[in-house]
Amino acid sequence: MVKTKANNVLNYCNDLFFKYTLSREDTESVYARNTIIQRVTGIRVKESRVLNPNLDPGVIGKKRIILDVHVKDEAGRFYNLEMQTTYAGIAEMMRFEFYGARALNNQLKSSEKYRDLKPVYQIIFIEKYAWNNKNLINHY
Repeated sequence: MVKTKANNVLNYCNDLFFKYTLSREDTESVYARNTIIQRVTGIRVKESRVLNPNLDPGVIGKKRIILDVHVKDEAGRFYNLEMQTTYAGIAEMMRFEFYGARALNNQLKSSEKYRDLKPVYQIIFIEKYAWNNKNLINHY
């Protein structure tokens, strides 16, 4: 019988970890979420919340798991954070652009002015990047 050593490395890209550790609004989850955000990005978090925190058990391991983390920092700037396990190229880039547009759109109510929009920053944690794009920072 051959003994094998268990892999005790925590995979932060795992959807279940992301959901059960970061998506709740209890004190521990908010603390964990804000601590990770602050240590990885340097953002001084004022508030954060998770949209779509409920994962459908029928789709775990499939494509439809969506957890949007929205953050507001101490300077009033808005951030959208996403965990992405792969990056195949243009399709994901277009989706990221759509998410950015949606984050801008969600700032204003019908009577507010476009000049009141604040910039939105997107931080996307990607486990694997496209073969043709090894940039750590992209803009559009």
